[in-house]
Amino acid sequence: MLSSVAADGNAVEMLERARRQYEAHRYQECLETLTQAGDDALDNPEFWFLRAAALRHLGKVKEAIKTARTGLELSPEHIGLLDSLGLALMEKRDLAGADKAFRTALALAPEHTTLLAHHAMALADLGRLKEAETVYATLLRIDPDSSQALETRARLAVRFRDPAAESFVAELLAHDPENQVGQLLRGTLALRRKQAGNAAEAFHEAAALNPGDAQVAKVARASRIVAHPLLAPSRWILMLGSGRARLVYIAMVVVLRELHQTALAVAWLFFWLIFVLIAPRALRIHYKRRYGSL
Repeated sequence: MLSSVAADGNAVEMLERARRQYEAHRYQECLETLTQAGDDALDNPEFWFLRAAALRHLGKVKEAIKTARTGLELSPEHIGLLDSLGLALMEKRDLAGADKAFRTALALAPEHTTLLAHHAMALADLGRLKEAETVYATLLRIDPDSSQALETRARLAVRFRDPAAESFVAELLAHDPENQVGQLLRGTLALRRKQAGNAAEAFHEAAALNPGDAQVAKVARASRIVAHPLLAPSRWILMLGSGRARLVYIAMVVVLRELHQTALAVAWLFFWLIFVLIAPRALRIHYKRRYGSL
């Protein structure tokens, strides 16, 4: 009897520690603490929520989805688990599944501003813009000055290339300078303007706000590489993305061959090898050694 009480107490203590680590963005430590929590913690929905959320932030989306669904078998009406499942499904591009998860959560908490914001984005990604606008209007009615409302407006504006996107993102960051999504949106807008340095700065700020987020750290590292002065000659190619960049390479090779410009074709090959393949890879290794995740 006493050993059972002690075990329960230990599980609660470990879950509280895991919660503190999660809120401090120390996601790997959070997972390690949950592993040490013992079998008694498995009956607590908090265990599954923290594990699912931490896994998602670490980029382990498949595991996060599986974990959230396991937790929901134990506690089908846990709003945090439903939200985590919806977010993970969005990252997996299972937008219909995400919509269903958010709708289930909102049926339990119709005025939950975070859920409304996430659902609006899922609907927008599905292309159901009128529904997204309706959900967003509900969010504005409930709390027009909340970070969730400003963040959702900015995300929708950037997503659909609204001319007012710049001002919406600026307003979000003025309201909440440490809003990670705001910094990511600022970086996205800078990339669209082909301002690699400004994009790298914004993505670095986003990564610094949440050092445990592996996906954001990866974006920050990639943007820093593209902004490096060494890559100025090939930056326009790198900013196209791998797919379109490959098409540019093939098109140039075909054109030069058709024109019988063998020397230029060889020069183009060496340019590609040095400034598109070798130099970015070397910088990636350098930055990883020097800055770690950031």
